[in-house]
Amino acid sequence: MNLRFSSNVFCITVFFLFSAISKPSFAGQPFPQGSNSVSLVECVKKTLQSNPKLLSKMDERNASELRCALAETAKMPRVKAEEIFTRMRQPLSVALGAAPMSIGDDKLQIKTLRVSQPLYTGGKIENGIRAARSEVYVRRFSEIQLREDLARQVAEAYVGLMTAKALQQVASQALFDTQGHAKQVENMLQFGSVVRNDLLKIQVSVSERRENLIKANNAVKLTCTSLANLVGYEISTDAILANFTYAMKPPADEKTALEMASNKHPALLALRESLRLHRFATQSAKGDLRPNLGMQWNFNSGNQFNESQSNWDATLYVGFNVFDAGEARTKVKEAQTGYKKASHDLEGIQRDISLAVQQAILRMEEANARLEVAKEAEVQAKESMRLTEESFKAGAATSQNLLDDESALVAAEQRRITANFDRVLAETHLWFSVGGLEKALLSTVQPAANAFDTSIATTTLLVYTTGENK
Repeated sequence: MNLRFSSNVFCITVFFLFSAISKPSFAGQPFPQGSNSVSLVECVKKTLQSNPKLLSKMDERNASELRCALAETAKMPRVKAEEIFTRMRQPLSVALGAAPMSIGDDKLQIKTLRVSQPLYTGGKIENGIRAARSEVYVRRFSEIQLREDLARQVAEAYVGLMTAKALQQVASQALFDTQGHAKQVENMLQFGSVVRNDLLKIQVSVSERRENLIKANNAVKLTCTSLANLVGYEISTDAILANFTYAMKPPADEKTALEMASNKHPALLALRESLRLHRFATQSAKGDLRPNLGMQWNFNSGNQFNESQSNWDATLYVGFNVFDAGEARTKVKEAQTGYKKASHDLEGIQRDISLAVQQAILRMEEANARLEVAKEAEVQAKESMRLTEESFKAGAATSQNLLDDESALVAAEQRRITANFDRVLAETHLWFSVGGLEKALLSTVQPAANAFDTSIATTTLLVYTTGENK
């Protein structure tokens, strides 16, 4: 009996442990705030702290910094201490005439201190160091670009969740209103004021409203899942979302936006630095085609051949690549091809950014215009609904008129909600297209006109901008 009880306890313990381990990393971890409220700024901060893709980018940057430090060691002298110990089967001997003579014993031990220093490598080492530094800056700009993209994804998911919850409220209110009208029609049918066909029509409308509410509820769940996947914490469907507006207004005209993107967009800065990298790589590869000059100094301890004193020698090395089967020239051509590719990539991203800026400005103008029209339409639909309800109660309007006005009011509310959040998304896309989304999201103080030029990301990242990048 005790054995069976112990076995059951062990199985239950293993089951719970397996269940806990098999859950996602953010499962069971609510959003770390005191209340059930969620804000966009907190979501962005949590994402930038724990996103695995961003952490991977940071590891790449750290690795490039180590490669840069390794490249800088190539110009430093090398000091090497060696000790050679040889065991021979027979002692060293030399033949003098017909009789061999043994010298020393059957062991040979030599201690050496070797110092080498490259003097001239045709620019191979110096340009290799410059290329390694450029790679560090490329990695940093790529990391900032990923931060911008993650901020955009979080903003889109957050605004999508706000939109879904607002449409959910509209769908819930529409169902409640339609159910109330259905009860009125049922009462009027009992008194013979309406026919059964009117009741059937409004019951069909109630079913449609229920279906719309089911879709709205599922949309909220989907957007919650998307946002939780980015943030890394579980977000409840009944979470209270804080309203958000940008403290920094995006550039109003296309020319200003393009100038801002040209100076600050991390993708452009990364590709410009990539051009420098490939140019340095080309110069470094050409070093194999130029003369090389080096120096080496050796110090040897005494051995059985010369026990009285040690010896040293100094060597000056001069070399020139006469024939290497085209290896060095192939490396030069490869680096030159990489430079051309980076040039084409830079031109392509410039066109993409220009198109993104134009589209974002047009979408923002469209959303503003739609919002004004939707507000007017909503006011008119509410007034029409009020008049129709009064006429319906007085028997001057049919239930079909009531359903039509209800549908028009719901559609007007949905258009107003969609236009409002589309305007926020358009601002988000405009900030992203100019490369300043993270700063715009996390900024809490209204900046001066040129405050954007102080940084392109948070102060935790060192942003390097060369003269060529500018």
